[in-house]
Amino acid sequence: MKKFLCVVFVVCAFVLCGCNSADAISVSFSNITGAASTDNTVAVYFAEEKSYKEKYVDVLVLGEVDSLTIMIAKENQDFVTIVLPKKDVWYSINALVATANKEQGAETYPKYSDVSSQVYIIRSNVETTLKFKACTGTVEKNATGGQLLATRADASKVFELKLKKYEPK
Repeated sequence: MKKFLCVVFVVCAFVLCGCNSADAISVSFSNITGAASTDNTVAVYFAEEKSYKEKYVDVLVLGEVDSLTIMIAKENQDFVTIVLPKKDVWYSINALVATANKEQGAETYPKYSDVSSQVYIIRSNVETTLKFKACTGTVEKNATGGQLLATRADASKVFELKLKKYEPK
């Protein structure tokens, strides 16, 4: 009987440890592109998550072709042209926008607890697919006084957005 109880205890311990070490999936994405629109729109929703309260957040993007050039804007902001140099490499949207605005090294990241949602509007001259994911981490100062998101951990599943070719009206 003691052996049976020991086996049950060990199995329960493994299950509980495995559940506690899993990263919470607290960020979700949604394609909110209008049916007739060629502006591709993705919304990012941040669920309330106490374990992320003191963490900072970033949205990463991955393209399926090398040297992909797109225009991107956060809701109520101007478009900037960004380049994803290599396919299958995750890039920080904050870092790409800072580089496009000639502010490389001056990146800032919002605190997870201060963000409830973000909306990105994306224009592309080609039909392609982008993948997005969110991550959290701690912030450290970089060499130029900006912020660097360190100790990154995924906070979402990968979201795939098929981009329509942008056609000005």
